[in-house]
Amino acid sequence: MADFRKHTILGRTGLSVSRLGIGSGYGVPAVAVEKAFHEYGVNYFFWSSPRRRGLRDAVRSLSPAARDKMVIAIQTYDHHGFLMRRFVEKGLRELHIDYADVLILGWFNNVPGSRVLDAALKLKEEGRVRFIGMSGHNRPVFGQMAVQPGSPVDIFMIRYNAVHRGAEKDIFPF
Repeated sequence: MADFRKHTILGRTGLSVSRLGIGSGYGVPAVAVEKAFHEYGVNYFFWSSPRRRGLRDAVRSLSPAARDKMVIAIQTYDHHGFLMRRFVEKGLRELHIDYADVLILGWFNNVPGSRVLDAALKLKEEGRVRFIGMSGHNRPVFGQMAVQPGSPVDIFMIRYNAVHRGAEKDIFPF
């Protein structure tokens, strides 16, 4: 059985995370999320869509005593930058937390435009998010961004499994 208590560093963030995370979209009950945290050391929680109450309720329950041990990512699909603040603030209110550890810019297959990056960086400057991530399916673009000096993106969320191979050459070396 895998030892989920063994953590790894998340991208360029310096954050220590479990090798398995729990997302909000699959309907995991709060009691199961809390058990995964306490018994197996799972500490990466992904507030994306759909936003289901199991993860929300678990984060609300766990964070007062253990926020410093949790890594919470909030995802936005705002590709224009106009609604990002509203989306992030709503997520923070729903989870009853003051900041997200990671803001994931969702489903970008190219470098995000300046409005999107400016909106994300503004939230980071204000302390509403600590780090910026990006998800998408164009792995070669992510590999190129990873080596760019001064890239605002600290982590990349990619598909990697038996069917979606190729990250070994497109992403991992960078």
